Amino acid sequence: MGAGRVQLDADSEAAFRAQPGYSGSPAVAADAAGDVVVGILAVASRDGDARDAYAIPVAQLVDAWPEVLETIPA
Repeated sequence: MGAGRVQLDADSEAAFRAQPGYSGSPAVAADAAGDVVVGILAVASRDGDARDAYAIPVAQLVDAWPEVLETIPA
């Protein structure tokens, strides 16, 4: 999707999925090394059968708000 958003994959077996009203929530990637926030939710499908969701990546958030986000320790 344009405007700097990335499409998130939805696990068909997931107990939770992005829904309208979740905008601004963290988008978290999990693996064996742990969890990491990769962006914030921006758009979720209103269609109950669709699982489309999009996030704004952390790097783009830092570019837009450097005075706050560049000071957060890694």
